[in-house]
Amino acid sequence: MVAVRKVIVLAGVSGVGKTHARLTDPALKDLPCVDIADVYCEYPEFDWMEAFFALARRVRTCLEQCDTVIVEGYFLPGSTTRQ
Repeated sequence: MVAVRKVIVLAGVSGVGKTHARLTDPALKDLPCVDIADVYCEYPEFDWMEAFFALARRVRTCLEQCDTVIVEGYFLPGSTTRQ
């Protein structure tokens, strides 16, 4: 039987409460999280596509260890990066 893997995506504009929801919701607070902001902080020279692939690699690594992972991402209307 194939193991079911699940990705929970929390997305929205900066400041909407994604991290707060993840840290205070009992169903979410103990799950591993991959945050696109961490990718941009670690690799500020990355464009949006390089950041996407780095995010995908991190999600894949988490899913190899856990059956569920949270992906937290933001967007700014009219922009492809936080800047």
